Amino acid sequence: MVGKPIHINSGVRCASYNTAVGGSKKSQHLEGRAVDIVVGGMSPKELANYAKQVHSFQNGGIGVYEDKGFVHVDVRGKLARW
Repeated sequence: MVGKPIHINSGVRCASYNTAVGGSKKSQHLEGRAVDIVVGGMSPKELANYAKQVHSFQNGGIGVYEDKGFVHVDVRGKLARW
C-alpha cells in the first residue's frame, strides 16, 4: 500500500531485551503481536496514517514515535493509539 519497502526495526522480543530497550512490561512484542517499522522517505506520522487503513491494525495498536523515527503496530485485539 505504501509502495516502498517496509523496514522492521523490532519484532518479537525476549523479556531481557524488552527491558533493555525500555519496553513496557505488557509489551505486545513479548507476545509476538507487534513490530516497529520505518519506511524511507516517509515520516512516522505519514506511515501511521497508512497503518490506520490496514484492516489488521484497525482493532490494534498504532504508536507514533516521531522523535525516534518509527511507528509501532500491533494486533492486540482492541483499539490503542498513542
